[in-house]
This record gives sequence, structure tokens and C-alpha cells, in this order.
Amino acid sequence: MGMPSARPAMHAEKPGAEVLDAFCAASTMLASVLLEPPSAEQVDRLSDLDLLTEWPQPAAARPAGQSGLEEITTSLRTDPLAELIADYRHLFDAPDHSRANPYESVRRSEEHLMLGAHTLAVRAWYEHRGLVAPARTKVPDDHLGLELAFVSTLLLDALSATEADDEPGRDGALEALRRFLGEHPLAFGSAVAQDMKAHAHTGYFRGWGRVLEATLDDLGARFA
Repeated sequence: MGMPSARPAMHAEKPGAEVLDAFCAASTMLASVLLEPPSAEQVDRLSDLDLLTEWPQPAAARPAGQSGLEEITTSLRTDPLAELIADYRHLFDAPDHSRANPYESVRRSEEHLMLGAHTLAVRAWYEHRGLVAPARTKVPDDHLGLELAFVSTLLLDALSATEADDEPGRDGALEALRRFLGEHPLAFGSAVAQDMKAHAHTGYFRGWGRVLEATLDDLGARFA
């Protein structure tokens, strides 16, 4: 199962606190978008932001990220909350036919069923860091949103160690991040992003598909 090894991270240049913080914030927001339908509070908060300038770099610098943020911004002004919620259900929550299924076991196993070997492998990663996925019986561990929340946790661990001048702690968190990204979210997350772009009924979720795609590309380039 996916346990961190002692092999040092591949990247010689260690990311600074600002980079770690930016990726942590982006991963946290994307996890929220994927895990829960939009709420009035979330829509109001996002509507008050200038996403093009306030979204954490570097994904916003990519053309796909920029166009996605623009599409989200337009949709927030024009699409009713009820349509956003319906689109979320259509993409992620429709019984037996979610158009952008977010579960790794469904995407990667031969049977295309939930609660498979990939679920258990991801669960082992969480348990190794002393974590348990919330509402495990309702949302299996290998939901892409939960995996991105775990990515955020590893980034936060690396950030905390960096700020404490704890080099072994930072390197351990970055190595765990490298391994986990390669074994799990990077192995299927782009397919979820592609399906979001192809099947969303609203610019809101098409835009988040583009931002997800750009962020996964940047996570892979920077940490994996």
C-alpha cells in the first residue's frame, strides 16, 4: 500500500513558504468544490473576490487556469444557485451515472466499482499520518476531494516544518507528498477535470474543471 519511503524528494530546489502556502490554499479550495454542492455562503464569498488576482499562483498564470477563473466569475454573476447545485449533482452525485465520477476506484479498477483496492491504499496513507476521512461510510477515502484535502495537509506539514527550520520534517512531508501525488490524485484527477469540462451545464463547474486541471499540472511539475 502507499507508504512513504525514505528516498529523498526528486526536486533539488526546496519550495519556500510562499509556494507551499499557495498550493495549500488552492488544494483546500478545490477539495471544497468537489466535496460539497455550492452553498449561498460560498457563492457570496467567491462573488466578493477578484478571482483572477486573488487565486493562489501559479495555476492562475496558466491559460487554462485563467480561462477557468474567468468562466467561474461570469457564472457567479449569471447562474442561479439552484442551477449550480443541480450541476454539482449531475457531475458528482447522480446515482450510478455521475458524469465526472470523483472516485479513484471507479476510475482505475477493472471492475469500475467503489470501495476497491485504491480506496484501501488511500486509507492507509491517511492512517499513516494519523488521519481518518470524515464521513467514511458516506464518502469513501478515495474521493478526489478528500485526496486533495490530504494533499493540503501534507503541504501544511511541509510549511509548518519550513517555518520552524525543521529540515527533516519538511523533507519527510515533501517526500510523502511526492509519493502520494504520483500514486493517487495525479493518476486519475485529470480525467475528472476533463469530464467536468465536457459535461458541466454551468460555466461555474466548467471553470473549476479548468482550474483543477491547471492545479494538478502544477502540483505534478513542482512536487512529483
